[in-house]
Amino acid sequence: MKSINILTYNINHNKTTVFFDLLKNIVQNYKVHIIVLQESSGIDITKTLNNFTEVAYLANKEQKWVRIFIKSKIGLDYKNTASYMFNKMICTIITLNGKTVFTLMGAHFYSLFGKSTTEQCMKNYEVPRLIQEYEIIAKSEKTVLVGDLNYRMHDIALHNHSFLNATNSKKIIRHFGKRDLGRGNSAKYFYNPMWNILGDYDHSTKSETVPGSFYWIADDAEKYYWNLIDGLLLRPEIMDNVPINKIKIITEVKDSGTGLTKPLLKDTLINNKDSFIDKTHSDHLPIVFTLKI
Repeated sequence: MKSINILTYNINHNKTTVFFDLLKNIVQNYKVHIIVLQESSGIDITKTLNNFTEVAYLANKEQKWVRIFIKSKIGLDYKNTASYMFNKMICTIITLNGKTVFTLMGAHFYSLFGKSTTEQCMKNYEVPRLIQEYEIIAKSEKTVLVGDLNYRMHDIALHNHSFLNATNSKKIIRHFGKRDLGRGNSAKYFYNPMWNILGDYDHSTKSETVPGSFYWIADDAEKYYWNLIDGLLLRPEIMDNVPINKIKIITEVKDSGTGLTKPLLKDTLINNKDSFIDKTHSDHLPIVFTLKI
């Protein structure tokens, strides 16, 4: 069984040398094989990731909301790429040594910023249909949905049967198979392993950790400071292939040249409008996980 390490990162359109050096070190630190970037554009990043192949698709002018890069010369490749929702969702079939192994869907769904909850849902309304449509094209439901989902674990849209139907229980999925909607109708589940990452304590390292991937100024009662809106969802056919202890929100990166560790977080805030995430790199934290195939 081969381990494929996958990185997802909303880079907030960063094109600085400092950021590109950080990205290279993340790739080296975590031996990354597949990179799913959000809010990325331009050719500079392809120079940085020169030992990766970018999954090709038609760009929306110069803007690419989602980009996928695959490590070259290790047997990984892709086929049958499709772009949906103005490049907010990129789907491709990943192969290993010519054999189809899983379907990868990179996502940067519409967010709540500047929108009502209703408007956000309407913007993302087509997502379930597009997922099912591409699974028919792929002739497989070994689907890994990765990226900036822009929904928190407990947001109703994420676990509602009419949207992504994402549950936090493998036992529920194994027992019921699909969610029964009555009158002979049912909805297929996604498993959401990110529920296991919530909280500010890491039981494996027995130390305090970060409770989310995005920090939002909580200036009203409906907002949370830390939000886990980045991550992955897994179809039942592949949900056991991702070890939970191999999902990590990256908070520091070791420089492969100097050996020094670079934190992605700040210890203190300048004021109540500041963020604990060091925005020199991005306003999101990267997430890495392992897929065993």
